[in-house]
Amino acid sequence: MTEHPLPSRRPRFIRPRAHQSTGLALVLAVAAIPAVQAADCNGVKPWLGSTIYQPGDTLQKADVLYQARQTIWNAPPDHPAGRRYYDSLGRCEAGPPAANIPRRCA
Repeated sequence: MTEHPLPSRRPRFIRPRAHQSTGLALVLAVAAIPAVQAADCNGVKPWLGSTIYQPGDTLQKADVLYQARQTIWNAPPDHPAGRRYYDSLGRCEAGPPAANIPRRCA
């Protein structure tokens, strides 16, 4: 009986599959997202379109606390046109918004 030599095989290299590398990228992306912190909205007035907000002014809308980046009015912070003018400081913890009573000019 003649012996047949074993067929020569190249070693198989383990390649990462596409879904494995995508999963790793997803895990890393989620880890990079900062945790949302609760904001203290006590005494912060709700957004009002007729109010002129100065840089640093805080306001709340839909239970989210915002801070104005520049002088802005009539642009809601949760609307695409207004988002670039405000920084979100987080969701409000609890407590009702302060009364927003318009002032009369004397």
